[in-house]
Amino acid sequence: MRKAIITILTLFIIVSCKQNNCNEKTKFTRLSVFYKDTSFLDMFIYPDTKHIDSTYLFRGKQIDSITLNLFTEKITYGLPWIEGFYGIYSFKLNKQYTGLLTRTPGEYESSAVSLWIYDIKNDSIVNNVQLSNIYVDAGDTKTTNSYLFFDRGQELKVLTFIHYIHDHSLDDVEFPESKISESYSCFLTRINATKLDTLSTDLTMLKKKYGQQLIRMASY
Repeated sequence: MRKAIITILTLFIIVSCKQNNCNEKTKFTRLSVFYKDTSFLDMFIYPDTKHIDSTYLFRGKQIDSITLNLFTEKITYGLPWIEGFYGIYSFKLNKQYTGLLTRTPGEYESSAVSLWIYDIKNDSIVNNVQLSNIYVDAGDTKTTNSYLFFDRGQELKVLTFIHYIHDHSLDDVEFPESKISESYSCFLTRINATKLDTLSTDLTMLKKKYGQQLIRMASY
């Protein structure tokens, strides 16, 4: 009798498992193989048009199109697929959420780096934050760098620095020689699982608190 009960329970578990797709890989399992596990307190993230160079820290591993097609347009909307998406690093935010640093298509090539927040419980990407990129067009250059870090309260924050350059000689014949204008912007953001909170856009205040980080970002 006991053996019969065990057999019935085993069959019930097998049938239940098949109905709930227990044998199928989760989307997270498929995606995570393209990332290298890491942990950090802070990380400087920058774009590089020479990303094919093996020395580029954020080169990553190309994610196949079948895996990308499992996800919504939240991560691919408006982006070209010519150069592809590349998994770089993964790190835990907590038991439910994981951060995925990913190199994504920019204006002409995969020169941007974004942070995808993955909800393991619900098996989906719930947030997408661009951390670095470079854009060059008709005398305009816009470079975005970021300092990603965990504060003392273990909250994930990002300090983003944007450098704008414009060459007026390309659009104004009155300048026989190159005349360059530059400007900067900076903002501090708290990254929660599903939302972003802008904490400050005050460049003067941010220079006082994060001077060394900003100097490093400005050098790129």
